[in-house]
Amino acid sequence: MNDLINKFRTLKGLALQLVAFLPFTTSRPFPIYGLAAITHAASEPPPIDSVADIISVINQIGVWVGTIFWIAAAMSIFYAGFIYMTAADDTEKVKKAKKQLLYSIIAIALGIMAYGFPVLVRSILESRVAQPAP
Repeated sequence: MNDLINKFRTLKGLALQLVAFLPFTTSRPFPIYGLAAITHAASEPPPIDSVADIISVINQIGVWVGTIFWIAAAMSIFYAGFIYMTAADDTEKVKKAKKQLLYSIIAIALGIMAYGFPVLVRSILESRVAQPAP
């Protein structure tokens, strides 16, 4: 039995070493870190050349913030459920869980409105521009 355990440990160790050194066997170049990355970045032209590029960067930041918001909202709902499940007969914890769930739902509603607000403003502005003046 000990032989089998020792063989398993040896195979496990070999597998871990293989997984650890597998990235070094690829032909892709390593990413540049540290001071070399700063000098490499300084030699490249800036990625923003026009106003459209600035708007694109702002939109990308908005996408990241939105993604983080939705993840936080989902985690908040799970947290409220966890509090509710572990409350047992403690009425204070049940109240806290209900309040947490209410705040999560309000945050999600505000998030949905935040996504719809720019579309609403754009449609109002476009409809006013498209109408001829009296």
